[in-house]
Amino acid sequence: MKQNKICREAATAAQDSAAQQSVQAEDGAGLRGGKPRKVKNASIFNGKAQIFVICMLAYAVINFAIFYVWMNIDSILLAFKTYNGMSGEQEFFDFAHLFDNFKEFFVNLFTSSGTLPYFLRGALYHLTGFLIAYPVSLIFSYLIYKKLFLHNFFKVMLYVPSIVSAMVISIMFKTLAENFLPAIFPQLGNAPLSDEAYATPLLVIYSIFFAMPGQLIINTSTMSTVPQELIEYGKLEGITMRKEFLHVVLPLVYPLITVQCLGLFVGLFTAAGPLYAIYAELAPDYTVTYGYYIFTRVIGRNASEAYYGFTAASNLAIGLISVPIVYFTKWLLERFDPEAEY
Repeated sequence: MKQNKICREAATAAQDSAAQQSVQAEDGAGLRGGKPRKVKNASIFNGKAQIFVICMLAYAVINFAIFYVWMNIDSILLAFKTYNGMSGEQEFFDFAHLFDNFKEFFVNLFTSSGTLPYFLRGALYHLTGFLIAYPVSLIFSYLIYKKLFLHNFFKVMLYVPSIVSAMVISIMFKTLAENFLPAIFPQLGNAPLSDEAYATPLLVIYSIFFAMPGQLIINTSTMSTVPQELIEYGKLEGITMRKEFLHVVLPLVYPLITVQCLGLFVGLFTAAGPLYAIYAELAPDYTVTYGYYIFTRVIGRNASEAYYGFTAASNLAIGLISVPIVYFTKWLLERFDPEAEY
């Protein structure tokens, strides 16, 4: 029995040795240029995975082709057309003047007698509304995240302007500015929104106050993902709320801040402010922004088909200008990224 057991162990060892030699021989053959062994599932992109990826990419391409290129093809072509008053139709420029609408856009944009004042005024509304309202919004989001006294009340009250229609808010603001404020400050006159000295400051206040609640819920929700272990560790180290906000919370929500800031410089061209909601098509010239100017060239009593080519070229040029601005803004924000992880 003992001899049989020894024989079986020897046979098993011989089989294992032969199998190992066979594997080494195959590996050596692969290294020497022989036919390598086939490895199944070497990549995740095969079979059904490839079909899934192709279908998803095809959906995105088709969506872009239909809902952007095809839907806007007439607007793109209008940028190279001019209105013929005799025939009442839009006609292509001849080749020598094909880019006249674009030339008019850039010439007007950088001349004080053109649309430069409109652009600067829109930039004023946009930048003050963002650079002042957005940091305040972050602070309020942090205070709500910390669940301080009456945090639920402030959460609702600050978010209400984002829920209510902009037209309702503008009517409330107009009523407040023209009925309530003159009663308190008689020097404002009876219609401060129609007074050149007070109209722009009031519109800036509107831009600041009603731009603040926009990101409130998103900011608060993102801050709630900060690990409580970090907050508790900071408390043990005696960290103040100010340092917790600046050195713990903000670095961890910085990716969200980056995304929200990408449109900071792009909005300079299209910022319209609350002009149409307050004045309709009758905004005084000293309040007009470039976005409002372009909008009222194609809609309302000031609209005309003669402006179609210019407005189409303006929007196309703004889109082309916006691409490098977005990438530059992204690069600039990434330079200050604290790269905090949790």
